[in-house]
Amino acid sequence: MNFKKNYYALITFFICIASFSQDNNKPQIIDKLNAYFSLERENIHLHLNKKTYLSNESIWFKGYTYNRKELLPFYNTMNVFVVLHDQSGAVISKQLSYANTGTFEGAFKDLKKLPSGNYYVQVYTNWMNNFLEDESSIYPIKIINTQKPSFLDSTIPNPETAKIEVFPEGGVLLYGINNTVGIKMADAHNNAIGNQTVYLKNASNEIISEIATNNEGLGKFVLNPKNENYTLSVDLNNKTITKSLPPIALKGVTLEVNSFSLVDKASVKIKTNPETINEINKNKLFLVVHQDDRALLFDVNIDANTLEQNIIFNTDAISDGINVVRIIDQDLNQLAERTFIKLPKNKENLALTKKTNLNGGLELEGLSNQKDANVSISIVPDNGKNTDWNSSITTDFLCNFYLNSPVKNIDSYLVNTKSAKKYELDLLMLSIPKSKYSWNEIISNVPKNLYEFDMGLTIKGKVISPILKDVKDYNVSFRSYHHQINVQSPISDDGDFEFKNLILSDSTLVDYNLQRNTDSNPIKLAHTAKVINGQRDYNHAFKGISITSNDQIANTLIEDIPVFKEESILLNSVNVKARESKDILVHEKKLSNVNLRGYKITGQESIDLLTFLDTKGFRVYNSGSNVSIISPSGGDRIAKSPEIFMDDMQIRDFSFLQNIQMNELEEIYLNPSALVSSGRNLQGTIRIYKKFKTKPWINNNSIKSVPIVNGYSDTPKFENVEYSSTNDNGFINYGVINWIPTLLTDQLNTTKAEIPNLNQKKIKVTLEGFTFDGKLISETHFIDL
Repeated sequence: MNFKKNYYALITFFICIASFSQDNNKPQIIDKLNAYFSLERENIHLHLNKKTYLSNESIWFKGYTYNRKELLPFYNTMNVFVVLHDQSGAVISKQLSYANTGTFEGAFKDLKKLPSGNYYVQVYTNWMNNFLEDESSIYPIKIINTQKPSFLDSTIPNPETAKIEVFPEGGVLLYGINNTVGIKMADAHNNAIGNQTVYLKNASNEIISEIATNNEGLGKFVLNPKNENYTLSVDLNNKTITKSLPPIALKGVTLEVNSFSLVDKASVKIKTNPETINEINKNKLFLVVHQDDRALLFDVNIDANTLEQNIIFNTDAISDGINVVRIIDQDLNQLAERTFIKLPKNKENLALTKKTNLNGGLELEGLSNQKDANVSISIVPDNGKNTDWNSSITTDFLCNFYLNSPVKNIDSYLVNTKSAKKYELDLLMLSIPKSKYSWNEIISNVPKNLYEFDMGLTIKGKVISPILKDVKDYNVSFRSYHHQINVQSPISDDGDFEFKNLILSDSTLVDYNLQRNTDSNPIKLAHTAKVINGQRDYNHAFKGISITSNDQIANTLIEDIPVFKEESILLNSVNVKARESKDILVHEKKLSNVNLRGYKITGQESIDLLTFLDTKGFRVYNSGSNVSIISPSGGDRIAKSPEIFMDDMQIRDFSFLQNIQMNELEEIYLNPSALVSSGRNLQGTIRIYKKFKTKPWINNNSIKSVPIVNGYSDTPKFENVEYSSTNDNGFINYGVINWIPTLLTDQLNTTKAEIPNLNQKKIKVTLEGFTFDGKLISETHFIDL
């Protein structure tokens, strides 16, 4: 994943030598791709702490934002909407999450009134509305109401609604030559019906071939079709299911892609038939292999004798993940299309070992092969029914955001790179022949920047009273004591004012007043101020899935669910024993601190603040009269300073930090690698909290405070419900041991997480995350306790 900029490369690995013409259509293909993918696209992966929830529990999540153009965390993303839908598509709950340094976290609580059923969590931003395609993420989950656990579960395969789907490779079933054809067996809700024998029959009902499908319901066959009808059939549950093959094309071009049998190479065989070859020689064709605007382009010269051309290219020249192969003619018409996956060569990992801490409790110690990793960790019992996870971060960012039909998980293929597994993966791609991005749209419908890239909250309003004779003499003042914000806005001739890029929690008390330029005393005003971007709609909102008892079997989950102690919560459950209050980080759940490493200052430290920062990855230079602080290089040779806050007030003169002793401080939060959206080329964040706070401004009693509506959702601290037993099958099936939304590796690439003692012999630990430079981490560990 080393592609940071667009490129236009021509590769010379051919079995049949291909000439590179100077035809004007060749650069036009690249120009079309560059134009269509010129706007940056956000993708968001959601790591949920599990997939099936009891109504007594909460849904905990961590989000990761990704810049598709740069293949890096999307550090500028701030406003993310997370929506919980029921199966019909109705909105159950919606919240605005604050993304900071590429990630965000949160929870859906109060599930007790929801009926048992399938639910869906959708994640999107306002910027995604600029695109024709749905760039949001949708994650199916289940909620089981303990009072009535039965429901019609659309995720359980139902053979009664099974069907056969057919996918000629390249999209064309061409007369007179060998065609590779993929098949898939699934029910009405796309659940796989696997391990079947499917029969291919000709117009005389003679069996031509028997096709065995795998666990995922996938198979393939080769057919040299005559000008007759063909059908597929399978006997299932005492009935025969049939499917006709698509009409046979008498003329055309097709292809075969092999991305699994050659080392560091892939091949594309382009084929036609005698009826077409003369037309092809008059019509220039091109082969394009691309992921977004990162493309390889080849001339197509099919041999008139063999009716084939085999083009081989080095896979180091293409991006990891989904790539699309297209055959395009000189008039920019697409003749064939196929998707395939290039697996990453190197898998990022975070090795875990079990240790006993000084208090006698258990903890996991992680060692990453990458520094500056930001990960989330879910811990559940081994062999539970929560093992059926949603797609991983690698699956989403490498595959699903390029496809209309999501892939469940590719992590097993990353671990097992044997040819047989790669063949299975290619078989999967044969059943998803088209990418999300239509060629017709690429050449004719370039996205336009019509929807704003929201960075913080925007408040707009109008002054109603007093009546101002000269608005230029006044400003509207906006203040938030909780967030230490005090800003002013000019007033337009129509009385309008605006505040942008505000970071405010929902229900935060704020006040507005008039400020005369020559007078510091605030003046009461009546106004219409409100947040205008805290409830954005999405053009591709989840529409729901309709099911009835006719097309879905009932799923009864009455037995073997956890039993809970009523109204009892285990706070701070990440510890074996509750931490003493003096050890609890007070400010860690502030929006600005979520992705920073927190340090509780005990008062026993005998060093000063600058020395402490020097030990945490920053380079500190103190000349006595001047202090400079430099963040560690992220591959950029330009020295960058961090942004520094003292009690949430920004410090611009670092000499202010001289002579501050650690025993004067309460807590410090920092991340040397955090990118700062300030336009001042900063990197890294340091937030310092003193034991004795500087006295803030005091709200004038004559100015009434009002709560912010549609602000950012709070990031609650994880709290586990209390189970009556952690040894029964109910807990084993659906219980939660721990959820750690944010762990940052230190400069030694290590991190630690504590394991609560819930009497388990073995646990399943799932880690997801990414590094500062965009490397993806997805790990599953089974650990004996």
